[in-house]
Amino acid sequence: ESEKKKCAEKAKKAKEEAEKKKCEEKAKKAKEEAEKKKCAEKAKKATEEAEMKKCTEKAKKAKEEAEKKKCAEKAKKAKEATEKKKRAEKTKKKGAQQKKQKNDPKCKAKEQALKMKKRKEALIKRQKKEAASRNKCEKTNKETKK
Repeated sequence: ESEKKKCAEKAKKAKEEAEKKKCEEKAKKAKEEAEKKKCAEKAKKATEEAEMKKCTEKAKKAKEEAEKKKCAEKAKKAKEATEKKKRAEKTKKKGAQQKKQKNDPKCKAKEQALKMKKRKEALIKRQKKEAASRNKCEKTNKETKK
């Protein structure tokens, strides 16, 4: 009876021990799972952070590029406007100078002399042409008379 009791006690102890071991194993497994999950979560978070950073960097770069382009465009437009202004100023000065020259008596006299010279040249040319034509006609008339 005492031995039976002892045996039952041993069996009970062994059962408790087995249960304890089983519980510890379960707890260990649960802890490992939790750590694994935690690790996976951390990795996921880190990946997301990296992607977000990458995206932010890309957006920042794109913005900088756009601003650079905008600045270049503005500079180009400003340069074109300046050049246009310069050209207009030049044209204005040239026009004023020509007007001034036109009203200048010396210039007027020169222009008049040039006109007269051209007229004279045209007249001489015309007279030569007429003379040549007359000579040709006279030659033809003489030949016809013979």
